[in-house]
Amino acid sequence: MKVWLLQKSGYVEMQDRPEKVTEQMQIKVRISKVLLSEPDRELMLGQDPAAVLPVIPGRSAVGVISEKCDCSIQLEKGMRVYLHPVYACGVCENCKSGMPLQCTDAKVAGCNAHGFLREFAVVSLNDVTILPPSVSEEVALFTEWLAIAESVLDTLQCSKGDHVLVLGANLLGNVISQLLIYRQIVPVLVDHDPEKLAYAKHCGIYYTFLCDETLQENVVRVTGGRLASAAVHASERDIDPSLAFSLSAPRANVVYAGFGQRDLNVNLRTAMARKQRIFCVTEGKKHIASAINLLANKAIALPDLHFDYHGADEIKSVLESLKQAPQDFRNPPVIRML
Repeated sequence: MKVWLLQKSGYVEMQDRPEKVTEQMQIKVRISKVLLSEPDRELMLGQDPAAVLPVIPGRSAVGVISEKCDCSIQLEKGMRVYLHPVYACGVCENCKSGMPLQCTDAKVAGCNAHGFLREFAVVSLNDVTILPPSVSEEVALFTEWLAIAESVLDTLQCSKGDHVLVLGANLLGNVISQLLIYRQIVPVLVDHDPEKLAYAKHCGIYYTFLCDETLQENVVRVTGGRLASAAVHASERDIDPSLAFSLSAPRANVVYAGFGQRDLNVNLRTAMARKQRIFCVTEGKKHIASAINLLANKAIALPDLHFDYHGADEIKSVLESLKQAPQDFRNPPVIRML
């Protein structure tokens, strides 16, 4: 069974490895599609300090159950499933105490555990979620972004009608903003890129502003002089993370959200003066089921996506191309493994 392994040298090598169900609570999944995204790019560039090489890339994947254990009642062969990209280690004290959601050494696909650029994956039956018929495999590939957005909203603790500053109109910032609207909270989305902001408008996000010298004036105007009730920094690197403090009200919750592989230099002077609270969100494993339910209910719109499909025989060249330039999330590369 073929796997694509990133070696310490940065070279991607195809290998044949066995994938066998060896434990009672495991299932075997035939991988059908893998979305290559920003975490995979950081991995290929050697910019993810948490990565443990050699490792199989591919954080976001869907597949079909090809083999199951007898103890699984809900899961059946042939079912389409989303494979969880973050899962419990199973050996830390919290895991042994029956609290896997509080795992202190979580495994991340394509980082410190093997990802899904392979023909088959053997996983715990607790680390997949069944896809309803109304959710296509392509849409399901975006589940983690919505799950992280759900975790962000849990952390913000905002009320209906509050204004939330969202720094970064990338995919995560866009999804967070749409989920805020779904919860009747008002996002104020900021970015340097007018094309990303125009796309956000197309997605139904009303308040979108360029990150320029007029930004503070615009935020003050929209919030009636109160500034944002809370803030989220979802930008990869190009927006000053300290803006979240200066454009938010005293005692506001400020969340830094993403996949955890970037370095941020943050000046905390304003945050300390205003007694603001800082949180970090890098995964949303407890929100996977609710994220898929939101996708089924079409709570999030991502119009005009054009998937850049590739076959398994192109995996090496596609991974190499990730190094060249940041991706446009409206044209995501997807590997068809079947």
